Amino acid sequence: MRNHRSLVAVLAVGLLFTADLQAQGGKLFERVAGTLRSKYFDADYRRQTLPSLIESFRPFARQSETLDDERLVVHAFLSRIPASHLSIYSEDTLDELLAELAGKDRSRFGLALVELEGLYFVGMVLEGGPAEQSGIRRGDRVLEVDGAPIGQSPRLDWRADDAYLPDPPVHRLLVGDRPTVSLAIEREPGNREDIVIEATPYSAWKAARASVRIEEHQGERIGYVHFWYIFHSKMSAMLEGLFREEFADCSALVVDLRGRGGNAATAQKLIRTLEGKWDKPIVALIDRGTRSAKEVIAYELKRRKIALLLGEKTPGAVIPATFERVGSQTVLMFPSFTLGDYTRLIEHIGVAPDIVIEDVLPFSGGKDPIREAGFVAAALAVRGEDPRQRFAASGAESR
Repeated sequence: MRNHRSLVAVLAVGLLFTADLQAQGGKLFERVAGTLRSKYFDADYRRQTLPSLIESFRPFARQSETLDDERLVVHAFLSRIPASHLSIYSEDTLDELLAELAGKDRSRFGLALVELEGLYFVGMVLEGGPAEQSGIRRGDRVLEVDGAPIGQSPRLDWRADDAYLPDPPVHRLLVGDRPTVSLAIEREPGNREDIVIEATPYSAWKAARASVRIEEHQGERIGYVHFWYIFHSKMSAMLEGLFREEFADCSALVVDLRGRGGNAATAQKLIRTLEGKWDKPIVALIDRGTRSAKEVIAYELKRRKIALLLGEKTPGAVIPATFERVGSQTVLMFPSFTLGDYTRLIEHIGVAPDIVIEDVLPFSGGKDPIREAGFVAAALAVRGEDPRQRFAASGAESR
C-alpha cells in the first residue's frame, strides 16, 4: 500500500508538471512581443507592422512543447524584424557580456563555437586563455563534449547571434559548477584528438593584453593588439602605454577590431587616441563579426584616413543594444534607440575594407589570413608603397 501511494503521488505530480508545461507554451513569446510593442525604437514599425507579425507567429509559439522549441520560434520571429541587435540570450551569456565590457574576470573556457551547416567549429579563442593554453586552435571542429555529441550536450549554450543578420549560430560552452570540460576535436578531417580544458578566471581584457606582440615583416617592426570588445574604460590608457613602451620603436601598428562591439563613448576616445598619439601607419582589421561601436571606429578611421581597413565588410549593426529579462532564464536583446547619424550611415550598410581578405575558418589550424595580410600591408605602408595596389596585383580585392 505504501509503495502504491507513492506511485500515485509521483504520477499526480508528473501530470501536474506536464499540464504546467503545456500552460507555459507561448509565455516567453508574449513577453518578447510585449517588450517590442512598447520599447522598440521605430514607433511607426511598432504601430503599422509589428502587430500583424506577432499574430502570424503567436500560434507557433503556443504550440511549443519545450522552452527550446519556443526559443526557436522567438528567434524566427526576431529574424523578420529589420534591425540589428535583436536576439535572445541565456542569462549566463548576458552576465558574461557585461563582465567583458567592464573588463572583469569570470570563470570561462575562453572560446566560442560557430555552427556551419550543422558542424561546430572553434571561431574565437581568447589569447592566453584556458582554451588556448590547452591546445585549442581556431578552426578546430568540435565533435563531442564530455563524451556526448556536441549538438546534444547540455553544456552547449543557446545561440547568441543577431537574428536578422545573416550570422551563423554562435555558441558558448557553459561552465556552471563543472570547471573542467573534455572536447573531442578534429584539427584535420578524420584525425580525432581529445583535449581537456579547465575553466579559470579570465577576461577578454586580459586577452587584449596577452595579444600584444611585435612581428618583423620585410625588415619592419610591426606592433599588434587585438581588442575583442570596446571596453568601458582603460583602452586608451593601454594604447598610450603601448606607444610609450612596447611599440616605441615600431614603425607601424596593426589594430585588430574583429569581434563584437561595446561602448560607443569609449569608441570616440579610442579614435582620438589613434589619431592624436600615433603618427605612423595603422592597419585596422575588420570582418563580418565586427559590429556596433567597432563599426563606428572603422567608419571614422576610414573617413579621416587614420588607418587602412583590411579584411571583410562589416555587417552594418549600429543600433545600441538594450537588454530586458523576459523570464525562463532568457534575456531579450533589442534596439530601443539609435546612435544618430552613425545608425543612418552604417546600419544595414556596413563599412567596406580598403583591402578585401576573406577569412577561412573550418580546419584552419589556427591560421589567420586576415591578420597575416595586415602585417604585410603595414610593412608596405612603412616603405611608402600603396598596399592596395600590391594586394590588387596579387589577386586580392582592393578599394
